[in-house]
Parts: sequence; structure tokens; C-alpha cells
Amino acid sequence: MRILLAALAAALALLGCESGSPAPDVSFVPLNDPGKKTSLKEFEGKVVLIDFWATWCSPCHESMPMVQRLRDKHIGDGLEVLAVTDEDAKRVESFIRESPLTLSIYLDPDARAMRKLDVMKLPHSVLVNRKGRIVWQGNPLHFDELERAVESALKS
Repeated sequence: MRILLAALAAALALLGCESGSPAPDVSFVPLNDPGKKTSLKEFEGKVVLIDFWATWCSPCHESMPMVQRLRDKHIGDGLEVLAVTDEDAKRVESFIRESPLTLSIYLDPDARAMRKLDVMKLPHSVLVNRKGRIVWQGNPLHFDELERAVESALKS
């Protein structure tokens, strides 16, 4: 297992999205404002959790309420949560209407941000600190680990 984790860390380092590296300036389209693009740079000075998910993804359905609780707990501390999917707006709108979640939903047309952030499977979250550096990434179902990373980023 250690060899696999070391190989994964080495691969991420080669791809440029290792922990501590600057986050690429990716952009998203707000679901509720399809004519606008929102850039990650707009959140400078805040801790940003980008949570990649899909309507068809069962583990995503499991992790999203956890991400919602994390957002609700820390929104006043400077945490921004962007729930991002590369799916069609109509499909996402239908899913959200039936959901109790109040996360800010963004679309990633053509999965450009997913590629730039090396998202290989869902769910996947990327945590960016106030200085624009990636400080954690992984499966949000590892909630205790994610929560510790968020709290650490908010303190620094």
C-alpha cells in the first residue's frame, strides 16, 4: 500500500498538482447564472474547497451532505465550497430540485477544470488555501481527514 501511495504522490508531482503547488486558475459556470464565468482567482484570500461530483455517482450522493455540513460549519470562517460537475445543466437542475443541499453548484463545461486539477474519479475534492496553493486533495468520504485539512487551512 505504501508503494502505491508513493507512486501516486510521484505521479501527481509530475502532473503539477501536488499538495503545496499553486492551484491552476480554473473557471466554472454558476448553475444559477449560465452567462457568467467564475474564476478560482476570484476567491483569493479565502479557503476554497472544490468538490467534484456527478448526479449518477452514488458515492457523491453520500459525500455531498458531509461537504454541506463542513460548509455550514465554516462559512463564517472564510470557507467557500464550489460543488462542480461537468454534466448538463438541465440534469443538474433536476437533481438539485429534489435535494435538500444548498451548496453553490457550478458547471465545468468540457471538464477543463477536472483535467487541470487531475481529477481521475468521483467524488474528488481539492482544497486551496488563502494563498492559492493546493493543500489537500482526495475523496471527501475521508471526511475526518478533509475536515482537519480545512480547519488547518482556515487557521493559517
